[in-house]
Amino acid sequence: MKILFLSHTPDNGVFKVGSHHLARELSKASLSVAHISTPRSLVHKALGKGASGVGDTGTLDEFGTLHVVPNLILPIQFAKAGRALGDIVKRFGFDDADYILVDQPLMAGYVESNRPRGKVVYRPTDTYSTIPAASRQSRLVNAADGVIATSAAVLQGLKLPDGVPRMVLENGVELARFMQKSQFERSGFIYVGAVDYRFDWESVLTVAEANPTERIEIIGPVSRSRDHLPTNISLLGSVPYEMVPSYLNRARVGLIPLNATDVNQGRSPMKYYEYLASGLSVLATSTPSLRERHTSQTFLFHGPGDVGALSKAALSAASPNLRGLQESTEQDWSAKASTLLSFLKSL
Repeated sequence: MKILFLSHTPDNGVFKVGSHHLARELSKASLSVAHISTPRSLVHKALGKGASGVGDTGTLDEFGTLHVVPNLILPIQFAKAGRALGDIVKRFGFDDADYILVDQPLMAGYVESNRPRGKVVYRPTDTYSTIPAASRQSRLVNAADGVIATSAAVLQGLKLPDGVPRMVLENGVELARFMQKSQFERSGFIYVGAVDYRFDWESVLTVAEANPTERIEIIGPVSRSRDHLPTNISLLGSVPYEMVPSYLNRARVGLIPLNATDVNQGRSPMKYYEYLASGLSVLATSTPSLRERHTSQTFLFHGPGDVGALSKAALSAASPNLRGLQESTEQDWSAKASTLLSFLKSL
């Protein structure tokens, strides 16, 4: 069986996302898997944007997954780019893939231009409301043989026609990596992820003010910073994925501060179950997708008005969060991949 992922995030980048984990688990199950990420065009190169491509060679990881970040002349939004992407897929031998899983809506051009023989499954990870992603998403929905959303909120927002097979499959956790006994006395708060237009700085600053003797470590690339941060907030920048568990095992509370932008409403944050598997309590913005979950020592706030008090409650909760840790064992990526495969075979 051949499975082709058309993803928004390259495996050689800063973040590990759901498609990386699913590709790994499917490869471990002896399936033939290719993971092709958003192409880098000549325009991106000229502007110094996008991940570095790996040209015509691709790379095989230790599990046997083929990873490709194509180099194209035109950005993927253009129709000719969809045909060019088809040539690359064919060159790597995945034009006859049994299943094509698309989580990058801008890759709709591949499906439209090449009419693949396999089943097309749209796998939305966010709520898209702006052009061109929203229009490409609509076209993917019409072309898809099935839909797998990462939250019920994202699925409901698609307004799928009757009869389209669908399911919700949340992001999970690589248990073997994150479920480690802490070697430190736990203290303070931690955030792991991008600090960008989706990040709620106001709530984080309120947490810092409410807990002036507790450190707040922020790990990840920063594109939206603030001047004159309190002394108990540390911006550590990006760290390798392999090192993240060692940072989590020092903290008591994992932060997920999401602002009110539409894209946050349906997000299935990758760090949620990674925090729990590491024994942390979770202090997160109350969104529709997070309210669907019922895990121990998870404190949902609405904004700066209530986050201060809730941060103190999260900090004083039992540490490590053993019940939350146990609940996270049901969210391992191996189980997610098995559920995904059963859905694919039902199409």
